[in-house]
Amino acid sequence: MVVLLNALNDGKGRVVAKDWLVENGSKIKDKHIFYIVRPRDICDVLNFKLGKSHSGFNRIKQYSNLYCADVWIYYIQTFNKRGDGLSGEQPVDYFEKSYIRNLKKMKVPFVRGNEFVRCSGRKMEQALDLTYDMGDPIHTPLRTILERKQHEKPWWKRF
Repeated sequence: MVVLLNALNDGKGRVVAKDWLVENGSKIKDKHIFYIVRPRDICDVLNFKLGKSHSGFNRIKQYSNLYCADVWIYYIQTFNKRGDGLSGEQPVDYFEKSYIRNLKKMKVPFVRGNEFVRCSGRKMEQALDLTYDMGDPIHTPLRTILERKQHEKPWWKRF
């Protein structure tokens, strides 16, 4: 996990999505990301949009095209992909679910499902701190075909 941008606490470090992509787009290409953005034209000061993407560069670029570059990025964090041959949740999915759970524990009001959050950046920062303390998802190796066959009974012993 690498935090590339965090401007939640004071809001002074926020950047316009299009400008940020020009400078840092290569850092999120083919990466899983968790992001917090705020479209300027449709939201008031306390509405943030949070989400995850398994293709970070494309998602942020889509926001900048959709809102005509009027999107401020407040937080971006990259995640490693789950390794081949492992089962369990992707780390970015686990992080987003844990973060939303922590916001709900803090009784933060959500707008439009779990997409938009109506609260201050300070509260969002506190929820992030709680989420970091939860740890990583548990991954177990997938069973190979040989392992599965060893545990299966022959067809005549199944009945």
